Amino acid sequence: MLFVEWKSEFSVGIERFDDDHRHLFSLLNQLHESMAARDGNLVLSLVLRELVWYAQNHFRAEEVLMKLYGYPELASHRAEHDRFTEQVVQFVDHFRSDETGSQLKC
Repeated sequence: MLFVEWKSEFSVGIERFDDDHRHLFSLLNQLHESMAARDGNLVLSLVLRELVWYAQNHFRAEEVLMKLYGYPELASHRAEHDRFTEQVVQFVDHFRSDETGSQLKC
């Protein structure tokens, strides 16, 4: 069962970004499945590393194009990116600090 499911209404109409967003959903589902299956810290670490990379690179590329084309809601969209990135960073920090005995460790 999927934790989050891509729906067509999430599409922004730009294939590259829609593909990136689908990949984000896939990463979130992998993370959820790994935690539910108690796959171990190595699997979780790999998924988290890719999620951090995604947040840093995808969001930067998206914001550059939004600015280039004068997207009127760039500031609020950037704030959403910042919130998501902060949540990911907090989760990674929590994961790293709990590696020696948390519920995330198998």
